[in-house]
Amino acid sequence: MIDAPVEHLDLATVIKVSQAVSGEIVPEKLVESLLRTAIEHAGADRGLLIVRRGSEFLIQAEAKTCDSSVSVSLRDTPVSADELPESVVRYAARTRKIVILDDTSVPSPHSTDQYISAQGARSVLCLPLMKQGALVALLPSTSPPRV
Repeated sequence: MIDAPVEHLDLATVIKVSQAVSGEIVPEKLVESLLRTAIEHAGADRGLLIVRRGSEFLIQAEAKTCDSSVSVSLRDTPVSADELPESVVRYAARTRKIVILDDTSVPSPHSTDQYISAQGARSVLCLPLMKQGALVALLPSTSPPRV
């Protein structure tokens, strides 16, 4: 499924992310808490925080799972097809809709995405973060390939 209604979001996840955001004042800690919570509850192995600066999208932070821990690193790099499923991120940014690809082996408009093909991501989620109707950031996450 590509366009997922908000009802599909886990209420516990939304509450946890809201608590993480409201409990942090230091921007770096907020980003770390947000990404950590998002990928843990999405069951993802990697997640990004992407912000828009003018007409460009920049990766501000990356979270990765390793064994049972999550590491978060701050970045400031342009979005590229080598780094993320660019077609999914651009679609979510343009439509401001949540994109969920439960199974990337099922044909979809994003089946030819370079990152999905190269990395073999099993599933993809991209959550647009809005403030007063304006897109302020995107949270894409991917799960590892099936073994």
